[in-house]
Amino acid sequence: MITSYQLYILQDHIGLSNTDAAKAISVMAIITMIVSFIAAIISGPLSLLDTLTRQGVRATVDLTGLPAGTYQITPSVEILIADVIVESILPNTVEVVITPIRSTATTPSPAPTP
Repeated sequence: MITSYQLYILQDHIGLSNTDAAKAISVMAIITMIVSFIAAIISGPLSLLDTLTRQGVRATVDLTGLPAGTYQITPSVEILIADVIVESILPNTVEVVITPIRSTATTPSPAPTP
């Protein structure tokens, strides 16, 4: 269901073609997979740790502004419950390869007026 919504956003709001939207979704899936392999060692009061769910932990890698290339990125883990601390993140870095998406969309040109 989420993938369908992402496809809708990419096509109807961003204006990507079917092919480019599919490529973008595959890239997002790979990023999601990378982040799912990150483990964090956390500490805090047992009463708070018992209430922690997957929704209370956010693992991210910041790729903002990076051009195409291969990078060793340090992941970040955020715990959304106060007084729970991230002690360690494994692995320390993840390798990310960014490749450009070739757009097949054409920019419409204005039609001449008679």
